[in-house]
Amino acid sequence: MTKKLTDAEKERRRRERAKQREITPCRTKVTKADIAKVQRWASESASKGAIARRLGMDHKTFRVLMEQNPELRAAYDEGVEAEHQMLVSALKRQLDKSPVPAIFLLKTRHGYREGDQSEQGNRVSVTFNLPGAQPLDAFRRGTVIEHNASGGGDERDADA
Repeated sequence: MTKKLTDAEKERRRRERAKQREITPCRTKVTKADIAKVQRWASESASKGAIARRLGMDHKTFRVLMEQNPELRAAYDEGVEAEHQMLVSALKRQLDKSPVPAIFLLKTRHGYREGDQSEQGNRVSVTFNLPGAQPLDAFRRGTVIEHNASGGGDERDADA
């Protein structure tokens, strides 16, 4: 059974985490050695968050560095591709045994899907935006709401 935390306990824990972040500064740069580690960890199925923690940085910082540093991005992509090739090889070796673990990893890590997915992308979506509630006297007067180009509605009397 899990224990519900009080607001005071939640606040105390939040302050402790903030204090820990102040004590342990977050790295904002990667070295050539770090890039090699990223490639190895990615090939070993480590998530981006896990890699960031291993490098001693926040996952958001790691994501920004991946966008800014093509070498880091390439190392991560090469590691993921190495893992992909290993899983495909394992699947081929295990065809006569149980391919379930390799299939699961291919689906979760590399986006493989079963069946024909083409018809799901061709669906039409229609959205109706209805006006909000109006006072009763607006209905009695016969007020009409018309759509204008700016997206709002203009009211006018039906008698006018």
